[in-house]
Amino acid sequence: MKEEFKFSLGSQISVLGWSGNSDPVLTVTAGGSSYKCWVSTALFENEFTCRVKIVSIETSRISGYWNYTFGIMKEGKSTNQGSYYSDSAVLQSNGHTNIQFSGSSNTNTSLTASWKVDDVLGVYRDSNNDIYFSINNEEKVKGFTNVSGNFNIVLGFSSSCNGEVFEMIDCYDKFE
Repeated sequence: MKEEFKFSLGSQISVLGWSGNSDPVLTVTAGGSSYKCWVSTALFENEFTCRVKIVSIETSRISGYWNYTFGIMKEGKSTNQGSYYSDSAVLQSNGHTNIQFSGSSNTNTSLTASWKVDDVLGVYRDSNNDIYFSINNEEKVKGFTNVSGNFNIVLGFSSSCNGEVFEMIDCYDKFE
C-alpha cells in the first residue's frame, strides 16, 4: 500500500477511500433517480480535517444548486441516495450551503467562491462542533454551528452527473 493513501485516526492507520471501494479517487458513475452520493470510509466522532481535490468537473454545472456538494453526512445515512441532503450539511459548487440537514439552499450569501478544476476543498470540525469550509487552503469560513454526532465526509451529485473525478487527499481526526 502506498504511503500517500494512508491517514491516521489516533494511533490507527487507515486507507483513504469512498463508499464502495478503498480508493481515494472517486469517479462519478451514471445513475440515481434524482441525486446520489458517496461517503468516506472514515467515520469522525470529534474534530476532523478533510480535503478533496477536484480533478475533473463539468464547468457548465457549477453555478447551479445541488449539482455538486461537499460536506458531512450523519453516520449510517448514505443509503438514502435520493435525498442524501436531508442528513447532510454541505457546501454547494456555487459557494452556497444548504440549510443544515435539509434540501433547502441558503441563497442569501455565498460562503465561498464557486468551484473549479484543481481546487482543493476542505471541510473541518473544531472542538465546539462548528463546521468550516475552505477552498485552496484559504481562510476557513464557518458554515454551521454546534453540529455534534458521528459523520462521514460526503460528495453529492445530481443524477445527471457522470464522469467527474474527485480525489481525497487527506483526512484526519484533528482540526487544522
